[in-house]
Amino acid sequence: MEIRKCNTINELIDHYQIRKKVFIEEQQVSYEDEFDLEEKNRTAFVIYENNIPIGAGRINFLDGFAKIERVCVLKEYRGSGIGKKFMEYLIQYCKEKKVKEIRLGAQTTALGFYEKLGFIKYGEEFLDANIPHFMMKLTIK
Repeated sequence: MEIRKCNTINELIDHYQIRKKVFIEEQQVSYEDEFDLEEKNRTAFVIYENNIPIGAGRINFLDGFAKIERVCVLKEYRGSGIGKKFMEYLIQYCKEKKVKEIRLGAQTTALGFYEKLGFIKYGEEFLDANIPHFMMKLTIK
């Protein structure tokens, strides 16, 4: 497994293709809900297994915190520990950028996954693209 920050157009295309497969095709999220005009202001990443793109995610660096967004792994690779390794990589990347808090909007079905990584849910459940979510945060020490 290799995780790359998207630095080329081909890596960025791979990133978008993974998100399209997981969110648009599998979870029935609309294109309008999945892709936004803020894409250029995010730091995008893609996971490769034997040079095949299998996962993606992005980070939005804001004042005082970072928000991890659009984390996904292709269905056939889930449950293998790749998602955990990817999140650990993103957390470490944020630490290296001197971020003190990481936030994310977690699909309610994925709360346990993020809790095992140290994230704590806060606030009320909300809908994002008609999928129930909770906000979660991780304080970096």
